[in-house]
Amino acid sequence: VTFDHMDIALSKVFKPAVVNNILCLPQHQQMVLCALANTFQHSRKKATTLGELNKSYIEICRSTQVPAVGMLEFSNMCMILSDQGYLKLGQSKEDKLRRVTLQIDISDITFAFKGSRFFEKCLEQPKF
Repeated sequence: VTFDHMDIALSKVFKPAVVNNILCLPQHQQMVLCALANTFQHSRKKATTLGELNKSYIEICRSTQVPAVGMLEFSNMCMILSDQGYLKLGQSKEDKLRRVTLQIDISDITFAFKGSRFFEKCLEQPKF
């Protein structure tokens, strides 16, 4: 048994409920959370727009060779994530201009995907 084995075993026992919930989300919603984490990890901003978040999401999709969803479905995914408390969506007449803020810690997102090569690659993406 190596240190890495112990690290993985202990992290599975002591991870917060939000981490389990993130792991149960559909893949594209998880990728949206990765895009949000990337956006806020590489800047001091506390909010972005739905349009900017969509650009970051599309960049992750391109780099991982996963077909991206359209803007309407992307917006619907963000509304679901908002309803579940992962992010907060502001109001705007134009969907792309809606303000988006993260409601959970970035560390919970990175912790949830620790050990997953696919999502670690998603989290390595530079901010678009």
